[in-house]
Parts: sequence; C-alpha cells; structure tokens
Amino acid sequence: MGLAESAVPPALQRPEQFRPKRASVLMCLFEGDCGDLRIILTKRSSNLSTHSGEVSLPGGKAEEGDADDRETAMREAKEEIGLDPSLVTVVTVLEPFLSKR
Repeated sequence: MGLAESAVPPALQRPEQFRPKRASVLMCLFEGDCGDLRIILTKRSSNLSTHSGEVSLPGGKAEEGDADDRETAMREAKEEIGLDPSLVTVVTVLEPFLSKR
C-alpha cells in the first residue's frame, strides 16, 4: 500500500532537498561559588531566521575544517561565549540525532 503524495513529508517528496546539516552543542557543567552545579545557557538573537530569541546551549553548525562533533562544539562555544577550550574536559559525547529543523 503506497502513501498519497500529500501524506509524504515535503522533504521526502524531493530527497535532493533533504540534506541534514551537522551541528553540535556543548553542555558545559561547572561548580558554582557555593558548590552547586551550574550549566551555561545562551539566548539566541531575535534577528535569526530559526529559533530566534530561544534559550539554548552554546553551539552551532559544523564547518568544513572541524574534525568531529566535539571540535564543532568547542569552536562554537569559544566563538559564542569566549570559552577557552583548554579549560574544558569532555566527559562524553552523546549519540547524534535529527532535530525537526
């Protein structure tokens, strides 16, 4: 049984248009002054075309020179919040997944 064309998501009707782009975020956990656990969040610019004004983790799209997702997240965190990569200890890398955008 086939699906009616209207039931198929637009991206799958024309697979050449569906090209997932890699992106990575950094979940930067650190100890606060009182010993409490904290995480760094950012607020996206209200001028962006997607997810504008939303609270997010530092990160973004992979660039051609990035060796892997870890490097993408570290580079983006340095660009966005000035985080020195030498201060970061990567504990784990989570499995990638497709987001809705």
